[in-house]
Amino acid sequence: MESMGIRGPELNIDRLKVTEIAEVVAMIQTVFDCYVAPDCTVDGIRVFKDFIRPMDLQERIAGGSLVLVARYRAELAAVIEIRVGDHIALLFTATKFQRRGIARRLLQTALESWRENRPDIQKITVNSSPYAVAIYKRLGFRPTAIEQRKYGVRFTPMLKSL
Repeated sequence: MESMGIRGPELNIDRLKVTEIAEVVAMIQTVFDCYVAPDCTVDGIRVFKDFIRPMDLQERIAGGSLVLVARYRAELAAVIEIRVGDHIALLFTATKFQRRGIARRLLQTALESWRENRPDIQKITVNSSPYAVAIYKRLGFRPTAIEQRKYGVRFTPMLKSL
C-alpha cells in the first residue's frame, strides 16, 4: 500500500537554525546508518561522520550552502543541503516520513530558494548512494556516470536539468 503524501500547513520548511543542528545531525546519522553505511567501508563511514559534524555544517552554511529543514507537526522530517557549485550535499528523510512526498517538496522549495541568488542555474547535481539512486530518478535526476567509490563511499553521479 502506498503512503499518502503530506500536504497543507502541517509541513513547514525553513532554513536550518543553529539550535536545530544537533537534532538534524542525529537524524542524518540514524538514516545514514540504516540505508547508506552498509555500502561504505569503515573509512567511508568515518569520512561521512566528519562531513556532518555540526562545526563543519555551520562552516559550509557560512560559506554559502543552503540548508533547509522540513518539519511535520514540529517533528523533524527531512533536511537538504545545496552547496556552492549547485550540488546537493545532503538530502535525508527520517525513516517514518519516507515515501510521503516530503523529499520532493523539500527539493522544490530548496531549488526555488537557491534560484533567488542563482537565477541562471541550469542544473543541479548529486552523488547518490546506491540506496537512493531510484529515489533520485523519481525526482527527475539521471545518472551521468557509472557507480564510483571515493574515500570508501559508493555513489553514482547524477544530474537534474532545470
